[in-house]
Amino acid sequence: MKDNMEKEFKNPFQENDIIVLTDEETGADEEFVYRTDAVVDGQIYFALTPAKNEELQYVILKVTVEGEELSFESVIDDEEFDKVADYFNDVLFDEIDYDAE
Repeated sequence: MKDNMEKEFKNPFQENDIIVLTDEETGADEEFVYRTDAVVDGQIYFALTPAKNEELQYVILKVTVEGEELSFESVIDDEEFDKVADYFNDVLFDEIDYDAE
């Protein structure tokens, strides 16, 4: 799942860093907690937890890198989202075995 994109990408964030994103539609700023990232099929994705919404486990954002700038967008395609969500679920919840009893 990882390729040259990962070698070129220098992630400035560490786990639990706060990232402030601005909603382009409303202009409102929202804080997110960085959890992890992944390169899937050559595309970078971040898993972030909304800092103020304890009920939502995490959101997935597609990351575009232009020079030193990162931009984020929602994943619209269902197949793409499912593939990346499966990856993040394995990474973020690997120590939890819900079937064990």
